[in-house]
Amino acid sequence: MKKNSILFFVLITVMFLAIGCSSTKDTEVAEQRDTETKSNEEATKVEPKSVTLVYSFAPTSLDPHTESITVRAGITETLVKIDENLEIQPWLAESWKQVDEKTWEFKIYDGIKFHDGTSVDGTAVKASFERAIELSKALQTLLKLETIEAEGQYVTFKTTDEYPAFISELVHTNASVIQVNAENIEQAPVGTGPFKVVSYTQDVEIQLERFDEYWDGAAKLDKATVKFNSDGNVRALSLQSKDADIAYHIPTEAIQTIEQTDFLRVESIPSLRAHFILYNQNKPMIQDAKVRQALDMIINRPVIAEQIMNGHATPANGPFNVNLPFGSKENFTEFNPDKAKALLVEAGYQLNSNGKLEKDGEVLSLKIATYQGRPELH
Repeated sequence: MKKNSILFFVLITVMFLAIGCSSTKDTEVAEQRDTETKSNEEATKVEPKSVTLVYSFAPTSLDPHTESITVRAGITETLVKIDENLEIQPWLAESWKQVDEKTWEFKIYDGIKFHDGTSVDGTAVKASFERAIELSKALQTLLKLETIEAEGQYVTFKTTDEYPAFISELVHTNASVIQVNAENIEQAPVGTGPFKVVSYTQDVEIQLERFDEYWDGAAKLDKATVKFNSDGNVRALSLQSKDADIAYHIPTEAIQTIEQTDFLRVESIPSLRAHFILYNQNKPMIQDAKVRQALDMIINRPVIAEQIMNGHATPANGPFNVNLPFGSKENFTEFNPDKAKALLVEAGYQLNSNGKLEKDGEVLSLKIATYQGRPELH
């Protein structure tokens, strides 16, 4: 009996060992399969597509009716927009017509939704414009509105005067259409664009994510980051360090280095922007037209365009692009210091003992104010 018991005990022990070994092997196989599965999942996992942009000027808020960044960031849209040929094209408005000299009727596309899922109709557009006009001094001046009426997908504007340019003024970024009932519009406006706000840190960045229900087709990017930095050199370095994908207003002295970087390229295209000097008409000296004409003649536009701007500019003949219907077609003012001096003499200025122009005991001098965001103006 004792022998049999021992044998039985040995058999039982061996069986348990066998079961134990089998369980260990099964566990190892299962763990290996789990590891392979996770590896396969990680291999097939698609990384979110994103882009990081760096701008020079930070807005004071994200309120579309006082700031412009929301249109540029794809958060908000306007009724109409300008294409590459400077022609007015539909955006949120499917069509429009001028009913009479003062009345304009717009039809809003069906099916457009705000980021909160609510529909965009004539009433929503009317409410947005009423808020915009209340807050935006630019729109108060530009639109000259007397009344706004809404019915279904239609919104009708009536101006105070005959105003053929009304349609072109609607491209102003402050004319963005937003959900006026949204909370905290200054931090997270609810617009109609392809991206919606995730977070906003003033003077630092805006975090955006794709709006999947965007009326014109979802964006190919999953998210975007818009950063702000007034230092042009920092913006340039952010490109070279790959911290940013796109940077605006790069210092001209940094362009050559960027062009020589394999993974970067510079896109320089004509724009509607012009660099110009605004005179303080409260200064008696500036009130003299001959002084202003003389100052115009000592600005060497070709040298500025070619040397300071490194060829990424053209001499301007006025504040408006020559391709605009109202842009001047005249030639720009030629650099002519001798004629400028003659004009100043006509204005009563004479060289003093120190070789400086003086009138009535006051030396001709100018103080020019500019800002860091545009290093080429320094």
